[in-house]
Amino acid sequence: MNFLFCNAWKHAQIIRNFKETLKGRGRIISTSRYPDYPSLYLSDAHYVISDIFSEHYIDQLLEICKLEKVDAILTIVDKETELLAENREKFEALGVELMSSPLKTAIICRDKYKMYEIMEAHKIPTIKTMNDLKSFDKAFKREEIKFPIFIKPCQGHGSLDTEIVHNYLRLESLMKERDDFIIQEYIAGEDIDVDAYADLINHKIVSLYSKRKINLPAKDEALTPSFHDPKLLKLIEKIADILEFKGPLNFDFIRKNNEYYLVEINPRFGAGYIHTHQEGVNFIEMMIQNLEGIENNATFWNYEEGRVMLKYEVPLIVNKSELYIKGI
Repeated sequence: MNFLFCNAWKHAQIIRNFKETLKGRGRIISTSRYPDYPSLYLSDAHYVISDIFSEHYIDQLLEICKLEKVDAILTIVDKETELLAENREKFEALGVELMSSPLKTAIICRDKYKMYEIMEAHKIPTIKTMNDLKSFDKAFKREEIKFPIFIKPCQGHGSLDTEIVHNYLRLESLMKERDDFIIQEYIAGEDIDVDAYADLINHKIVSLYSKRKINLPAKDEALTPSFHDPKLLKLIEKIADILEFKGPLNFDFIRKNNEYYLVEINPRFGAGYIHTHQEGVNFIEMMIQNLEGIENNATFWNYEEGRVMLKYEVPLIVNKSELYIKGI
């Protein structure tokens, strides 16, 4: 069972998770645009190839699939989830399973305003969102929203180019700078991160791991205590009835007064999956089951509450010559 992990970049621990799970049953192959990411050298094979915007990119991936006898392909990059889905038939023609949701789902999840409209129509609690100043002005006059508010790109990634805005002058200035900003109400509550797995055969949510995010002073670091809540599971299952999901997923919510408000959905592995996996909730094993034609039994709350992930750096030493490998 051979997996191709595209743009593995800094996600070295997920590569380790694959190797530990496969245990001789297959191989993990990785790619990157740059040769200096440790994830490459922890893989069984690796390739330095073009970036995802290159006209040759998909052809390079297809060639790797042939060379390495790849059974399944996946990515952790938002834009690439769409790109791979657009080319699903090309991979399937080689017998390669795409371990991510359909193209329609990927497009909706990346477009935060489109997703807001769909969730609102299905009465899923979510954050009030507007895509222009005119809509904001109307909502503000009706006292449906107030400052501070939150600004971010409609198809942004992570917290890049996001800002909490406290007055109208700043809001107006930001909206003039870019035409892709959306305006959201600011809800002061707990950040909730959920890793979930949708079975590839029946498309149902069969596993999840939920954790609170407590931000630390260091950039991009957080404590993530695990917890159980059947109410959260019920909400995610309701969302899965609206959108078609396949494979690993990551959900962001804000919890306030015991109500969950959907922030975004990533139809792929989340970076925090390393916590989930470490606690024995193994999505990779579920993928293997599905690839063997076996449905996964739904199993929830099979982990302890209050488990916190603390990360530390682990050096990887390689020969200088290995960093200048030939791409495909």
